[in-house]
Amino acid sequence: MAMLRRSTGNISVFAVVLTCIGTTVVAHFGEFAVGVLGPAFTADLGADPSVFGMLVALMFACSALGAIPAGILTDRIDPRKLILIQVPLASLAFGSFALAVQAGQLFLSVALVGFGIALNGPMTNRLVIDFVDQKGQRTAVAWKSMGLQISGLLTGLTFGLTESFSPWRTTIAVAVVLMLLVGLAAHLRFRTARPIEHDWHGDGTVKTTASEATSASVSDAAPSATEPGAPVRSRSSIAEPIIWWMVPYSLFTVGAFTAIGTYMVLYASTEVGISAATAANASGIAAGISILARFAWVRWLSDHNEVLMLILTASTGAIAVGMLAISPWFGPGMFWASVVAMGATVLGTSPVRQVIMLRNTNPKYIGRVSSIIQVASAASLAGMPFLISQFVNTLGMQPTWFIVVGISLLGVATMVLYAIVRAAASRRM
Repeated sequence: MAMLRRSTGNISVFAVVLTCIGTTVVAHFGEFAVGVLGPAFTADLGADPSVFGMLVALMFACSALGAIPAGILTDRIDPRKLILIQVPLASLAFGSFALAVQAGQLFLSVALVGFGIALNGPMTNRLVIDFVDQKGQRTAVAWKSMGLQISGLLTGLTFGLTESFSPWRTTIAVAVVLMLLVGLAAHLRFRTARPIEHDWHGDGTVKTTASEATSASVSDAAPSATEPGAPVRSRSSIAEPIIWWMVPYSLFTVGAFTAIGTYMVLYASTEVGISAATAANASGIAAGISILARFAWVRWLSDHNEVLMLILTASTGAIAVGMLAISPWFGPGMFWASVVAMGATVLGTSPVRQVIMLRNTNPKYIGRVSSIIQVASAASLAGMPFLISQFVNTLGMQPTWFIVVGISLLGVATMVLYAIVRAAASRRM
């Protein structure tokens, strides 16, 4: 916590992190709402279960489509100005859910939500780079990534707790007002903040010495480069090789939880024997568990075990999905155990990827590198729900989860291959 309280320029690290969390919650609220509101969309709009997978697929297809332009925009325009675009776009896109009178109208809404998500990732990374010094950036990124989990937590609890006394359309309207207030507060807080001046080399590269590598990565959350023999990083003009291997890794692994979350409430109510009202809390519980789990994952992360950590996050996440797949055979207990396991793995490990990206990327290009990783992530987030939508009415939901497990294991194979290639390259040196 000491790192969060420290001031950089005329704005505290805590204020930067809180702003990033707020904009991320706003960006992803519509994403989680598609799954949580599944029963309502089915009852009130006549939506077929296969529609939800296509909605999420379209959402992240638009996120992928908008990622590269968003990254370029973020590297060229003051991120404080982008807040005034991203928050209203995401808020009003989510609010348009309440105006739908038939399922087909939701497709435009989720497309707009996708563009809001595309802008948020590069924008928040740029806020950290511009307003947090190098020593605090790693901790700030680890904390700011909680926005995704908090969004899932708030979405599940909001609609789960208000279902009995507030129509879902009214709840959406109230949530939109609160989202816009978040954007206004963020704008007012950053309006007079001074960006940090970075010391760039003329060619745009950043060369770190051993002592600088130590000071840049020390934090109270995850000590790493202080270890004897920690590798000295000499960054290329854009990023280290592990970043490019994270592209296929993200493609195979990131979409697992979203694919499941889209159908979790329907799956629990139709095949596990849990009421829809109770199952609506599953996303919130998983998100709450992930907030605690992230501290363990980030603390374990060091310069020496980045590849191992990526392998562990993908393999443990696949196990959690497998637990969900067998829950109809073992009852509600296994379902809730899988919810906890997914919170501790699939959701809880997102800061690991973000910290690795920040550590291995030239800060000058953080927007563009963020967008490249986001394209792969969005493709995964779009592809897995679409895949499920194609099989859910033919194979059924349960067999489809086993397919998701198999795809996640391809991410494990990607990092194992990278480890082999890196080891071979080291022996040749």
